[in-house]
Amino acid sequence: MCASSIWAQKAEEVFHVSKVGKDKKELHKAFSLIQKMEKTEKYGRPISFEVLQKLDDKGFLSYKTRTVSRVIASGLSSIGGGGGAYTTSSEVTDHSKLYYLATLKSKNLADGDRLKSIWIIETTKMKSYTDTRGAKRTVRIMEEVVPVDLSQQDFVKRLKSGESWLLKGFSKKRCKNCFGDGELGAMKKYAKCPDCRGKGSRSVDYRIQW
Repeated sequence: MCASSIWAQKAEEVFHVSKVGKDKKELHKAFSLIQKMEKTEKYGRPISFEVLQKLDDKGFLSYKTRTVSRVIASGLSSIGGGGGAYTTSSEVTDHSKLYYLATLKSKNLADGDRLKSIWIIETTKMKSYTDTRGAKRTVRIMEEVVPVDLSQQDFVKRLKSGESWLLKGFSKKRCKNCFGDGELGAMKKYAKCPDCRGKGSRSVDYRIQW
């Protein structure tokens, strides 16, 4: 069996929460990452909206927006002789679907205003309204929410019930094939280590369990 195959078998390590000693630095890091994973799974990611029309005190007809990044050549030569480039980003409104956005608090928003990065839940409920031409329309309701983080008590409870979390690339460990040198020995003409690709370390996934 080659060295890389041996490494692949050990690329995932088990982190036992029940066996953590006084140094809880790695546990705190793991818990913070798991909180973010749980929040994303339950609520998705924060979304921005552009208001089309205010319907009531806390409700707006709105479109989702998204951020678009572009790499633009500067046209200037760098010191090294190559052309420079920079990245710009802008928000683009998706007009393909209209929603009724129910906000938590009253907001003084006019047509064209934007709500930046709010947490929402897309419900199955529908909202009826009359458009500017007098026609009846229905749109899906989006509700603004305040995300609730996973508590330490629930974290421990779920671990004790047998649940676990896999954290990709949680830690970096010294490569066992080249002993952290990034290259092989004289017998192999100091070739770049195939396991760590010359970096001297490998990312390790952690399985967090009780």
